[in-house]
Amino acid sequence: MPVGPGRRFWQGGPQLWRKALEGWQTQGIISWHSGSPVFATSGRTTVNDQLYANPAQLLGVSFAEFKRNIGVYKTPQGVFFINPNLIKVTTNANGTLQAATLKDGLLGTPAPGQFGNFPRNAINAPSFFQVDFGVLKRMKVSERAKLEFRAEFFNLFNTVNFGSGSLAFDSARFGQITGSFSSRFGQLALRINF
Repeated sequence: MPVGPGRRFWQGGPQLWRKALEGWQTQGIISWHSGSPVFATSGRTTVNDQLYANPAQLLGVSFAEFKRNIGVYKTPQGVFFINPNLIKVTTNANGTLQAATLKDGLLGTPAPGQFGNFPRNAINAPSFFQVDFGVLKRMKVSERAKLEFRAEFFNLFNTVNFGSGSLAFDSARFGQITGSFSSRFGQLALRINF
């Protein structure tokens, strides 16, 4: 920062004032990207026994129509990656989600020995946005020693970044988002370098 001894502003003044102003730095990283590619799976093994590698078979819906129903949908029963209108949501007596399954006739299991026609990696999980920020102060305390203070904050604005949830069409939690990336946290450090 342009303040303190040897800098553009507030170079003079008492020793304590100069020490308080010298050696400040800021740092930051902005991460903003689309989610990872995902696809709906049949939840069955393929001919070479690769679990979840076989795409689902599109039946009663076109891929374009299915893709229009992708997003983050917040409901009283939870957060979904698939439009809840395509899902049968089962709740218990107090309204808590028990199961979320895809409605019948939309996706199916490919015939034995065949691959499904749901396009691989043609949709993306929810996007990711995070700002990390830090403040650093270095101060000379003797000829050989410097004091260093760091305050670092990750996910500074506490942005909620969701995962995609299960896309195995016969899963009991199909399309439900059950996890997210880390919330905001910070750390402080003080050390002497000599």
